[in-house]
Amino acid sequence: MKKLFQLILLIISFSCTKEKPVIQGSLEDFAKETFVIHRDERTGYIGIQGVINQEGKPLISAYWNYKFSFFDPKTGQKSHEIEIPKEGPLSIRGGLPQEAQGFDDFFILLGRLNDLQFRKGNEILNSTLLNFDTLGINLQNSMSSHKQKITEISHGIFEISNNPFDLMALSNRTIGFDVENFGAWISQFDQDGNWICISDFRAPFDESYSETVDAGDLMRITSDGVSWTLFPFSDSLYRTENCQVTQTITLESISPIRYFPSKEVSNGASRTWVRPDDAAINLYLFDDPTTGLKIRFTLLEKKSGESDFADPRMSMFSDEKHYLVMIYDLEWKLAAELKMNFGEGTRFENIFLMDGYLLINKPEQKSEDEYEFYKIDLSQFRN
Repeated sequence: MKKLFQLILLIISFSCTKEKPVIQGSLEDFAKETFVIHRDERTGYIGIQGVINQEGKPLISAYWNYKFSFFDPKTGQKSHEIEIPKEGPLSIRGGLPQEAQGFDDFFILLGRLNDLQFRKGNEILNSTLLNFDTLGINLQNSMSSHKQKITEISHGIFEISNNPFDLMALSNRTIGFDVENFGAWISQFDQDGNWICISDFRAPFDESYSETVDAGDLMRITSDGVSWTLFPFSDSLYRTENCQVTQTITLESISPIRYFPSKEVSNGASRTWVRPDDAAINLYLFDDPTTGLKIRFTLLEKKSGESDFADPRMSMFSDEKHYLVMIYDLEWKLAAELKMNFGEGTRFENIFLMDGYLLINKPEQKSEDEYEFYKIDLSQFRN
């Protein structure tokens, strides 16, 4: 009888336990604060990479056009900048670096001719070669990424996500990459340019994406030697250790997310590939160390605007774009799904984490001198 009573209590306790509903709404409604970065006359576009520490001082790190810029996370004022020379002993072979990533007290440059440099300020700490031919990748024909491709797994050991797409395929009329056979999506290397491990797993989509330029632009977060990797056109999340897949999770969403490959559009002798307006693409993945929450940022769809511009650069402002910010708990359960729109004449540029806050540039900017961000306290989404 006692065991029966305990069983009844257990059933009642389970029946009374309800999962908290997923928080939904407009991102702006949850942004109670604003953060401003101050631009001087030397600063144009700001490509923010995140917050790093230099000599014990936190700084917002940004990189664009051969230049690292650093900003005070409290005042938004520029602290200093480091310019990478295009010529001379401090330049890197091949011109513009393929990747430039800031870390605590140093930064890494990866050149198009496989040059790997570790620098501190204007000093080259170490220079070597990283042989991407081993991976079947030609960096000279590879696309640079605005994401954090290189992370430090442990002291002196680094991990990089690899994009195999060959940009010359656009003119050579060949496929961009071999979807069915390429597996070196993640690899680890040391400071001397030695490969430590190379992954061998397949992309979660078929060969119809072989001509989609950004199909290999991965998102990845790392912590305690473990990496989580998300592809641009999939809800599948890969957990890896030492370049080996140990777990696969399908990320949840409330809004339906549909992925489609780019379509070829011919214009006389030239051809381009265009993603359909209703095709989604994952853009960023973050792990907030303050709250433990994970953030996924996805372009859900766009509505194309006017396309006949004399200056083709203006076309980037002609579309209306709808984004999702999906927030997950420690177990990758969906905690919140927020919507954000960038209308015609505006564009998304930056998203980053800072002290338990998520920051996203506002669509409307009041001044060229003050770059405004929504500042969202992530603790409000923690169970």
